[in-house]
Amino acid sequence: MKRNTWVKGVVTVMLLVAVTLNYTGAIDAMGQHHINNSFNVASTTFVVARALNAVISVVQGTELAMVPLGVGVTLTPGQILDPVNDLVEQFSWVMLASTSAIGIEKVGMAISAWPVIKAIYSSFLVLTVLFIWSGKVSIKYKVLWIKASIIVVFLQFSIPVVFILNAQVYERFLGAQYNQSILVIKQTHKNIEDLGQDYQSITLKMQKQQQPMDDYTLWSRVKNTLDIKAYVQLQVAKLKTQIEQRLIQLKTAANDVVEHLLELIVVFILHAVIFPVVILYGLYRFTKYLLSLDLSVLFVR
Repeated sequence: MKRNTWVKGVVTVMLLVAVTLNYTGAIDAMGQHHINNSFNVASTTFVVARALNAVISVVQGTELAMVPLGVGVTLTPGQILDPVNDLVEQFSWVMLASTSAIGIEKVGMAISAWPVIKAIYSSFLVLTVLFIWSGKVSIKYKVLWIKASIIVVFLQFSIPVVFILNAQVYERFLGAQYNQSILVIKQTHKNIEDLGQDYQSITLKMQKQQQPMDDYTLWSRVKNTLDIKAYVQLQVAKLKTQIEQRLIQLKTAANDVVEHLLELIVVFILHAVIFPVVILYGLYRFTKYLLSLDLSVLFVR
């Protein structure tokens, strides 16, 4: 008799704790906080990726056309960013998928936190407590209601718990890596944007230097041609040096951003997909284990 009462007391306390947490929304609030943070981080990173893709496209469309004395030379330094641009586009798709996945989970949490759903779950758990203590309910049905309550608790708290645990894993193992990578990408965005403006400035200078002078006399044209030849050769040499320096900067920026884009892809695949699925699967397996137990022995007098 004492064992029966002790078991019913323990089960009652556990169910009432679940009812209290469900009513106060403490678990839901923590889960909502963490899922909002995850969604904001993912959406912000997606915007950063699209902005980087846009500025790379602008630089790729920049051409340096040099026509010294009729000999045309066209340079497209933005071509060095082609592999980076392809990776950025793929990264954008990863971020879109991650943001969508978190958004779906956010909707699921909002549904579970709906007052009507919470009231139904709480009522079910309270009924389970009443049936446990009722002498008119057989052990078979007591066990059935307890197992049904286990399912209810899983449905109500699994998503918030997943994001609470996932947030702890993220802060412990992935947060520092994300912060470092996103800073590098933002800085690379600025560097590439500045380089693109430099290329446009050089292009404008070359266009001005290569404008024809039709209003000169024949002698002036000949003299100008001789003067311009030396001048253009000097300017081309200077521009060549500037272009080489910027190409080195572009290569450095490209190498840096590729490494950190790959790191961010790993971070968000783990944070938005792998870890939540693993944690949820662990909770599911634990719930399934509890349901497989023969709980009737707990009520044997």
